[in-house]
Parts: sequence; structure tokens; C-alpha cells
Amino acid sequence: MAESINTGQQRILLRPREAAQRLSISERQLWAHTEPRGPIPATRIGNCVRYSPEALQDFVCLHQRAVVPSAQGAGDTESTPTSLTAPLRLKGEL
Repeated sequence: MAESINTGQQRILLRPREAAQRLSISERQLWAHTEPRGPIPATRIGNCVRYSPEALQDFVCLHQRAVVPSAQGAGDTESTPTSLTAPLRLKGEL
């Protein structure tokens, strides 16, 4: 199996397990968000799939949302689930 390229301290490409851990999601969820099913690009090296830390960071930035209270929302009894409004954050350094 091909190894991730390592330049000093920072890896150029991450294995699916490492990428999923950085996003705090399962590998199955990562696969669902990987092109062509989703917006995260992947690099194929033979039959191995690798992810760039920059692509993961771009995905997080794309999905961050600022929670802005609406004027109508003050009296509403329904609320938006936290999972839809909470910004995604990466584990570890990118």
C-alpha cells in the first residue's frame, strides 16, 4: 500500500482515516462527501485514495455558517438543529 508523502513535519496527503479524524466524521461520511458524490476532491494513487489538508480546510470553510438570529425567530418555538448551524472544525493542525 502506498504511504502518504511526508515532508518534515507536515504531510502532503492524508489517508482516509486521517482525513476523517481531522474532520471529526466517520470514514463513511467522508466517502459520501468525496467527489463525485460531494465537494471534497481526492487524489488516487493506484487503488489508494488520499486527501490534501488544503482540500479539507476548503471544505470546512465552505460549510461554516454564521448563526444570525432572525426577527421572526424570537417568538418561534421551533429551533434549527445544532448540527446544521454549528461550524465544522478540523482536529489537529493543517
